[in-house]
Amino acid sequence: MTKLVQNSGQIVDLLNPDPDTIKVRDIAHNLARINRFNGATNFPYSVAQHSIYVSHIVPKEFAFVGLLHDAPEAYLGDIVSPLKQLLPEYRKLEDNMWAVMARIFDIPFSIPREVHIADMRAYKKERITLIDSPMSGDPDSQVFVDLEEPERELERGRCPANVEAKFINRYMDLLRERIV
Repeated sequence: MTKLVQNSGQIVDLLNPDPDTIKVRDIAHNLARINRFNGATNFPYSVAQHSIYVSHIVPKEFAFVGLLHDAPEAYLGDIVSPLKQLLPEYRKLEDNMWAVMARIFDIPFSIPREVHIADMRAYKKERITLIDSPMSGDPDSQVFVDLEEPERELERGRCPANVEAKFINRYMDLLRERIV
């Protein structure tokens, strides 16, 4: 079966997602409960926290896309990058889900380079901060430790419901900025 029931009651078909079933509240709810790094962090840290973090460190004009860049994972789950490379069918599902979301949220069909750069900066900072193991052999890893970034996004002990609310608030703030 390729259909998933969401917290909102929506049923999402993974192979043929109907735009009417994709809801930002489900995205926030699910991402707030999916751990980054396959749970290898020293304390729970969600994909929603990561997305909020990326939305703060990307250039302002890309903040909305930065917040939503991992939104397909709300429906497909977060698969660690080394495994994702071995699963081309997952990649197709992810690309299809992104295309549907691009239409819904009026964002680019291809994630902008600036968002990819911010995502990588966040990844490096998160890995150093949350796993206590600087990336060996990566001379650039320490460059990211001293950046003036919104460190509060890396706080421990965040309740998923609070992260979900924070994601929704960030979404609404960025949406208002797009309208003005």
